[in-house]
Amino acid sequence: MILDRLDNADRYAALHPGFAAAFDYLRKTDFAKLPQGRDDIDGERLFCMIGKEPGQGREKRKLEFHQQYIDIQYCASGSDEIGWRSSRSCEGIDEPYDPKREVGFYAGRPESYFDLKAGEFTIFWPEDAHAPLSGKGEMIKAVVKVLIDWK
Repeated sequence: MILDRLDNADRYAALHPGFAAAFDYLRKTDFAKLPQGRDDIDGERLFCMIGKEPGQGREKRKLEFHQQYIDIQYCASGSDEIGWRSSRSCEGIDEPYDPKREVGFYAGRPESYFDLKAGEFTIFWPEDAHAPLSGKGEMIKAVVKVLIDWK
């Protein structure tokens, strides 16, 4: 997992062939003007899910995991509290991985929480179980989905 400010994103562009385009999209897009939902960047290889809902609180959020995509979660306004736990230390499956939805859920709880503030991003790989929207504040959030098997 990585947590940093968008101003520093160029440091991470070399980690994946899709990261440079993802960070460029995050820098250039005014998320306040876009509707909630999916915004295509490069088809199924790179797209963004835009959310404009409040957090749901720690007790309502489960640890999710993905297998096909890396998440770059960016907070455009407000802040999000996110739980994290290494997938290796998760305690069983609550909902099995669904390839159509590209998500599964672990039964355990996060081992730590952090605040993602406006202008910050975090990167979650498949080994990073995470529970976004764990706070209760208002936010505009962009989650760029980066296909792992980039071709």
